[in-house]
Amino acid sequence: MTLGPVPLGLGAFEGASTAMLRLLGTPLEPALAATLLLRGFTLWLPLIPGLLVTRRMSKWGRGQDCS
Repeated sequence: MTLGPVPLGLGAFEGASTAMLRLLGTPLEPALAATLLLRGFTLWLPLIPGLLVTRRMSKWGRGQDCS
């Protein structure tokens, strides 16, 4: 695993995205809200189905022999 200075780009992406939207004329509050919504929908929301599938697969494989 590679350890980067900014985990998952958190902070750097939000700052750059908000700054770019500000440069394009968007007020600060909507720019920050749009950035956080984008991050939530593209990074955090897809983790929920993955967690559910992983839990179901782990329960499904418990009763089977691995030989």
